[in-house]
Amino acid sequence: MKRLYHKVSKFSFIKAFLIFLIMALIGFIVWYTLTAKQNITKTLSSVSSTNPGVFTAWKKYSSDSEGISLLYPPTWYLSTEQLGGAYPLSLIRLQSAPSSKTNDFGLDIETIITPTPSTPFNTYPNGNSSLLSNGITLWQEKASETFATGSVIDKCPSLKIGTDNSYSLKLKSGKYLTINGSFCWAQGLSNTNSYTVQIDSPEWRNAIAVINSIQQL
Repeated sequence: MKRLYHKVSKFSFIKAFLIFLIMALIGFIVWYTLTAKQNITKTLSSVSSTNPGVFTAWKKYSSDSEGISLLYPPTWYLSTEQLGGAYPLSLIRLQSAPSSKTNDFGLDIETIITPTPSTPFNTYPNGNSSLLSNGITLWQEKASETFATGSVIDKCPSLKIGTDNSYSLKLKSGKYLTINGSFCWAQGLSNTNSYTVQIDSPEWRNAIAVINSIQQL
């Protein structure tokens, strides 16, 4: 009888420990999600309270063919390229540190004739979305993501736009605008900071300000 009691007691302890681990994991995911939303809100408040248009030190890029204009930090490097293939597009690339392979934030702004096809597995729920003052919906990748193959912790989040899985916005010109920003925007690049540090970095905030400065021509 005493041995049976010990077995039951041991089972109850293991069961309680597993429940504790599950609750701790759920709490961690909730904390990460709330942190991401708070950072978006804080960044958007900063952007909306200071219109990027008054940043007289910022540079301006404008293109009639692409149908947009934008502002960007004077220390960032801007390059443009016309790409062919099945989906020809105009690429505007901004980089915060082009000479470095580490902690170089890249922001790709593309205009394309047809929208990028949605991926088979809907990844849009893996991010938090917020409406910017210029009418563009910003999408920020969550720290914990769910895919067809399971859940993963994202170590290098990205910024996109759009209201669905195609991550695009139709412009007045008839073209579609897509944006992708990240510290890991190209193969071979790396980032030494955590998820929280990345989304609260000056580069991340500047990228959101750039997106918020976009105007249609």
